[in-house]
Amino acid sequence: MRLGKINKKGEVPVVILVVGVLAICALTIFSFYTSSRAIRNGLDSVGVVDEAVISAKRIEFYQEAGVSESDLEVLFGIESDELGRYILSEGEGVSVKFYLP
Repeated sequence: MRLGKINKKGEVPVVILVVGVLAICALTIFSFYTSSRAIRNGLDSVGVVDEAVISAKRIEFYQEAGVSESDLEVLFGIESDELGRYILSEGEGVSVKFYLP
């Protein structure tokens, strides 16, 4: 038996294959890491939208209760532009304009 004989023609493709698989695994882990940070930041914006919707529902309730429009504008910070009246809610990197009916 010869233990010293090594098949060098078969080792090079195997080494390239192993290095390639390791590189793909490293890129996949890096991709998951960067996308998880983006999703975490994106989920923070959901709270800003919810806050705007809750404020709009509060405004509707106060309108039905008979509170004047000028008091509502001061209380909720209602602003106007060419499209109509809106509430502006801001969070980390996100601002939401919720137009009132």
